[in-house]
Parts: sequence; structure tokens; C-alpha cells
Amino acid sequence: MTELSAVHMLVFVASLLVISLVLERLKRSMTRSGRPIDDGDVRNGTAGDCPETGAEAGAGAKGKMMKTEPVGGLTGPKPFLKWAGGKYRLLPVIRANLPEDWRELTYFEPFLGGGAVMLGLQPHWPNVNDRNHDLIDAFNAVRFQMDLLLGRLEELWKDLSEERYYEIRGMDREEGFRRLPTYVRAARLIYLNRTCYNGLYRENSKGRFNVPWGRRTDVKFPSESRFRAVEAYLKREEPSLSCIDFASFLANAREGSFVYLDPPYLGGFAGYQSGGFGDVEHLRLRNVFGELDSRGAKCLLSYPDNEIVRKLYEGYRMIPVSAPRSISRDGGGRKPVAELLIRNY
Repeated sequence: MTELSAVHMLVFVASLLVISLVLERLKRSMTRSGRPIDDGDVRNGTAGDCPETGAEAGAGAKGKMMKTEPVGGLTGPKPFLKWAGGKYRLLPVIRANLPEDWRELTYFEPFLGGGAVMLGLQPHWPNVNDRNHDLIDAFNAVRFQMDLLLGRLEELWKDLSEERYYEIRGMDREEGFRRLPTYVRAARLIYLNRTCYNGLYRENSKGRFNVPWGRRTDVKFPSESRFRAVEAYLKREEPSLSCIDFASFLANAREGSFVYLDPPYLGGFAGYQSGGFGDVEHLRLRNVFGELDSRGAKCLLSYPDNEIVRKLYEGYRMIPVSAPRSISRDGGGRKPVAELLIRNY
């Protein structure tokens, strides 16, 4: 290691320690209950903010016709998945802050989530990524196996009972789960996404979905028209879908690229997926953002509005926005939150 590299490493480690301490203080000030979330196999809501399930919730509904939601979106098809931190309702603000020439640039999105921004903006030939394998499987199934996926969902929706929910949830505990057809795993994700507590996606330390049943038997299913609209976009624009580390994914973004970043939030709960996205990842992201800037890529980043974020991204343009929330760990906590759009252009 050269002397210069050693100095850079010391500076990085010192920065990490300082920001970690400040972050911990911020987390304590933002936490209402202080209750930790168990990363075990939650069923009866005994961990975190998930409610208890019980006989009073009823036995569920069997053999019901699917209730469907409309296809309409603000600028394109609505996402077929509900996703924590989704940006569907912020699309007008995001669109207003795009580079004027963004349509002429190569589109990169390293944290796809429910896909609200990609589907809303409908970029040509986008490059999109997410570390959640099930999520990427779902988009691939919509793109390549739509009829099979709809048939499987129709079958699943005949039984919205608690017993059936835990049967479907437990599929990822079985050997050979990853060898099941893509459309079967995708249908499972969509079913759980619509019937679990509060629309959350959360995994335990073994990478197994562990959100309890949502106790609802009047669940609305995304309409076939919505699925078909998403399918049409995916087939028309042929996005490159990957499931790798965000830094590796962005290695080829440079001048002539537009990057939209919507990472798990700094200062909030980061345990939705096995492995999480902690302080080190947020510092890595800041370094990657700086590298993208130096390479000439145009970047737009969504983040919570707090003192740590403002310090980390000091020098870049920051636009405060109020973001409505439709998904929260706390069912009563769906209040607008203060966010920033951070730009390097």
C-alpha cells in the first residue's frame, strides 16, 4: 500500500467512525418505541411493529373473485408491487428535476424497488438493478411469462386465508425453491406483497420472507390491464435487469449517462432484506456518487432530509420535497416525510 493510499484509508475509516456515531444519535432521536425487530421467523406478530394474528381476524376468504385495481398511472403504468419508499406519488417532482436532455442519455437505476420511476418515466433501453432476486424474477416473469404468471395468480387468489398465506410464505424454506419456474416464484412474491401485513417486504437473517399475515380478506389484485401495460413497456424497451452490488452495476456509467438513485434510507430501518444496507454501504454510495460526478454522469438521488445527508452531500444542489407514504413498518405511521432530491447538474 502506498503512503497516499494509506492516508486515504485512514481518512475513510475516521469518517466512518464519526458518521456512525452521529447516525446512531439520529436514529435514537427518530425512534418512537425503541423496540428492536426480531430477524427470526415471525408468524404471530410478536416482533417489531407487526400486529398479532388471531381467531378474531377470521378464517379468511376462499373462492372469492379477484378484486382488481385500475391500470392508470401519473405518466405510465402503476407498479404491480407495493414497495416501501416507492416514488409513484413523487413522479411529478422527479420529472421536474430531470436533466433537460435525459431522454438522450443512457438510463441507470441501481435500486429498482417496485419500479415506479422506471415505469413512470419509461426511459428507452434502461439499465436497472436490485439486490432482491425475487423482485427481479417478478419483472422477468411479467416480461417473458405473463400468461403463466396470471394463471398462477388466479389460482392463488382463490384462497386468501391465514392458513394458505403461511403455506405460500413457507415455500422459501423448502429445498429446491430457487429451482421452481420463475413465474411460480414471482406469483408467490405478488401474492405475499398483497396479503402480508402492511405491504412490507422483510427477510430474516437466512434470507426468508418473515412478514405475518395481513388479516385482510378484501385484498385488491392488480388488474390484468396493469400487468399488460407493464409487460408492453418491458417488451418494447427491453431493459437490462441485473441483481448485483450497486457499485458494480454503476461501473460503466459515465458522461452520456443519467443515474437515478433511490437507496434504502440513511437514518431509517434498513433490515428489509437479509444483509441490510448499513452505514458502510451509505458511505460507499457517497463515494460512488462522487465518482459518477467526476466521470461526467448526471445523477439524481432521493434521500431523507436530515443533517447527516446534508453534510455528506454538501456542495450538491438539494431540493426539499414532502413525500407521502403508503407503506410503513408502523401501520399508523403513514405520514408525509421530509426528503431531498440531490442533483449534480
